[in-house]
Amino acid sequence: MHRSVLIFWLSFLFLLQSVKGQHPYDSIRNPEATDFAPIVQFLSSPELEGRMTGEKGNKIAALYIASTMEQLGLKPFIWSAVRSTGVYDYFQEFRVDKINRQNTYIVFMSSNKAARDTFKINKDFFAVPFYNDIEITGKPYVSFINAPHLLNDSLKLTDQTISDAEMGMQKDKNIRFASIEVFSDPNGSDKPTVDPEQLKAVMMIRTEEWQGDEWYMTREYETEFYQGLPDPDPLVKTFYFSKEASQKIIDQYMDDSFRGEYKQLKLPIKDLQIFIHGDTIAEAVKARNVIGVLEGKDTTRTLIIGAHYDHLGKEGDLIYCGADDNASGVAGVLSLAKMWEQSNEKPPVNLMFACWAGEETGKLGSGYFAEQGFYPDNPFLYINMDMISRSDPLDTLTEILSIGYQAKDRHLKVLCSGLNDQLPRPFKLDLWEVDGHSGSDYAPFVSKGIPVLSFFSGFHPDYHTPRDTFERIDTEKMQRILHLVNDIIKGVIIN
Repeated sequence: MHRSVLIFWLSFLFLLQSVKGQHPYDSIRNPEATDFAPIVQFLSSPELEGRMTGEKGNKIAALYIASTMEQLGLKPFIWSAVRSTGVYDYFQEFRVDKINRQNTYIVFMSSNKAARDTFKINKDFFAVPFYNDIEITGKPYVSFINAPHLLNDSLKLTDQTISDAEMGMQKDKNIRFASIEVFSDPNGSDKPTVDPEQLKAVMMIRTEEWQGDEWYMTREYETEFYQGLPDPDPLVKTFYFSKEASQKIIDQYMDDSFRGEYKQLKLPIKDLQIFIHGDTIAEAVKARNVIGVLEGKDTTRTLIIGAHYDHLGKEGDLIYCGADDNASGVAGVLSLAKMWEQSNEKPPVNLMFACWAGEETGKLGSGYFAEQGFYPDNPFLYINMDMISRSDPLDTLTEILSIGYQAKDRHLKVLCSGLNDQLPRPFKLDLWEVDGHSGSDYAPFVSKGIPVLSFFSGFHPDYHTPRDTFERIDTEKMQRILHLVNDIIKGVIIN
């Protein structure tokens, strides 16, 4: 950062402190619960069925957001040269491909024990994305259990670690993970081949859950979304088994393979054949970003305030309402738009209020927006709000707020800290660098070199579950967060 820029921001913060929190835009009030709570309640209502991209509830949510922007008098933001009328002007539409992996399963068959088990996708295992249909029959090898070189490249495999793993396997099955490599067997040989050209699939099994398993293994969905069809099918498919399915495989099929020959890194699983089957259907789905603009005095400069409005849909009778994730962020965007629009203050720069589609399926909406190029030029800041109405259970005083920024933009860190100190009840800020992370809609902006601030109030046990409902949001904390976000908007547009 240039020395002059740092001096400017430090001087600005000093000025803020000297006037005891007064801002040039004091006429723009901060959102209160009555401004944002009804929005959260509507978007997370069961009638919207979890707002899954392409589904009816998602379309209703988009119309609701656009209608709100129209009522507020925001200017529609349209990339298309063909204008429609009314609320549809606020849509930035794009195509995504919905990939349904119907009837995808893996069968283990043991001739020795006459055992047979069928494992189903997203119930017993999940997969690295693939698109083409699958039909693989092969014989498996298992790689060394708990191999230290897989956990830490600086460690070397020794006879002692081999012995320890063998004892753990035979006594208490205390396995971290192993990989089963499936080689095709075109000649029907009784002896599997280890020809690398014949490697078709790798299966990761373990008795310890990995981060993210809760999401994949508790849902029956067999769908994924892509902005354009995914890359060609990888030559080697990779599958990750749940803790329970892994233990079943170990108990039923692998005991005999772990006796005696531990100095080999690949061992055949005797008398076992594996069959992998997958049918895939692609369906084009229309997705909609919803964007409105409050034009500023300088229409060449733009600040974007955004949040994603999609969520996880439903599973049978279970509805993933997504009140905190992310009806709260959308309510924050719309309530801030209301504060600025109704103040009759013309901001010095454009304020763009954006609600993104497809975040849960890969940041598709914000990614599409970023790839199309910006209007009228690169925004000088993107403010993201994703889950701003709950707290980590350990945060009993509701005092923690996470704000992500890029390492190159330390002046934004200084600004956030200074303005937070001016709040009637300051937060304990968790200021972290988003570089190298892609957890929310800030990622496409980071990839374009645009400064970001991403607000997040904390993980909780209801994350990505049907328990994330309106009744559980913390309106008081959300109001405090929006107070800070509003102050930051005022702060960054003054220069």
